[in-house]
Amino acid sequence: MHLGWDVESVAAGGGGTPIRPVQVEGTYTPPAYLLADSSGRLHTAGVERQRPDLGMAIADVRDILGHPQIVVAGATWPAELVFRARMYNPLAAIGKYLRGKPDLVALPFPDGWPDAKVDVYVDLVERLDVTVEPLPESVALSGYVRALGLV
Repeated sequence: MHLGWDVESVAAGGGGTPIRPVQVEGTYTPPAYLLADSSGRLHTAGVERQRPDLGMAIADVRDILGHPQIVVAGATWPAELVFRARMYNPLAAIGKYLRGKPDLVALPFPDGWPDAKVDVYVDLVERLDVTVEPLPESVALSGYVRALGLV
């Protein structure tokens, strides 16, 4: 599962299930940002975007790493709940494709991140009851391309 700076991409498979891209929020590359309504509730990009009370909440949820909480539209959210909101649909799409909880979720991160930041990222995602294997983006991308038979 790659949560990029502007879009996310998810692939699932293994253990006899073919590895393939998985649609999240109706597309293979949904926007990676969160929206907030005027009351401070968080929404993923798949919500009706024409609502006049919606606005950009967080351009990239990874920007809140290291912060215990964030204020969105006047509402204070613990960082853990913000990650839960952003990761719910990708993890649900993986589970639907695999017909169950994944054994392991590969979690790419930018190659230049320090270990401490990677640890915070992994911890926040693992609080969602999944086991995570962090991978530098350069390694994850090459493995993804090989698994799909593109090279």
